[in-house]
Amino acid sequence: AVLDKPMTAEATAAAMAEHFAARPRLCLLVSRAASVLEANTGIDQVRAVKLRLKAAAAEAGQALRAAQPHLSDEAAMRGAMVIFVQIAGLWPMATPPPHVDALLNEPDLAPIRMDFEPALREMIFVYLKGLAAAS
Repeated sequence: AVLDKPMTAEATAAAMAEHFAARPRLCLLVSRAASVLEANTGIDQVRAVKLRLKAAAAEAGQALRAAQPHLSDEAAMRGAMVIFVQIAGLWPMATPPPHVDALLNEPDLAPIRMDFEPALREMIFVYLKGLAAAS
């Protein structure tokens, strides 16, 4: 779904989760930016990555604002950054290396398996409902 008109929080969360799930390279970049890239590269490379992330956050913030017009521009941009933080934590858990993925298929560990898109959708939905309740 395209975020170009007002939507419910549930529809917005679903559209945003679908959008990010379809962009695994962006999710990988977001998940590794602070922990790996920034710690192991020079300032010029960090600047380039930060500028790409800023552009992606601005785009996501504009889409979020279109779908949730009660949000200010500032709140929408902050919301996009919160979604990036959610992606940074969720992506590595939802896309583990093959040996960990195999472990998570075992009955004792299956309950902690994370499916990226549904989990992100739930996180975004809860965040949007919290923003609405706080305003």
